[in-house]
Amino acid sequence: MVNHIAAAVFFYVMLSLGAAPAPAAGTRYARARYWLLNWHLGPAYLDSCAAVLAPAVGCGAEREERLELRARLLMVKGDRESSPASRAGWYASARAAAETLRALNERNPSGHVWWAVAQGRILELQGMVAAARGAAAVRRENERALELDRDCALAGFALGRMYEALPGLLGGGAKKAEVRYRRALASDSNYTIIRLALARVLVRLGRCEEARAELGRLLATASPSNPAEAALEDRPTATALLDSLGGSEPARAGN
Repeated sequence: MVNHIAAAVFFYVMLSLGAAPAPAAGTRYARARYWLLNWHLGPAYLDSCAAVLAPAVGCGAEREERLELRARLLMVKGDRESSPASRAGWYASARAAAETLRALNERNPSGHVWWAVAQGRILELQGMVAAARGAAAVRRENERALELDRDCALAGFALGRMYEALPGLLGGGAKKAEVRYRRALASDSNYTIIRLALARVLVRLGRCEEARAELGRLLATASPSNPAEAALEDRPTATALLDSLGGSEPARAGN
């Protein structure tokens, strides 16, 4: 009876925050993952996630999961800061968590990909020269993640971004970026940030009809892999880009 009352109270609190409650935990950190990916639904979600991840408990795969989630949480916190110095501090902490994960299990792709994400953000804050000098290490970590897991969509996306940003003389180019983005979407078609990047590259290549179709698919994605990122960044950006291209009816989910 007490458990039913507690569950009802929790459900009511989640509704008051404008969100459904997290699913029942399959692991110690399942609820923390839910809060982290849906932090836009409740003002306390990130704090709740941090509280769960703070104690360094568990071992083996459980410890690895904690470090992965901690790196992701620290990246979100850094992205929300307005001061470059504060952002750099959070990113450095995320990189440290990824380094620990990488040292704990070199064959866990998450350690490599989140190290690359954090290091990439740090280099961006330091300027173009630093970013160019550090690009090889970032690319190497993303490529290692793909060696360990060919369906690591985030690593494929990161490599696509590098190709998109680099000029042709340095091995970059929009067509190379398109190939990477399409491969990443084949691994995870619900990752909206990747579909947005593909649409942007298609516009750059002058293929606006294809870009409109990709933006429609993005807006029709019912279960994005990162709901907070989709709601706060990808959908608004996609809508604005679609409007600039003359608009279109959203494609059906799964197309």
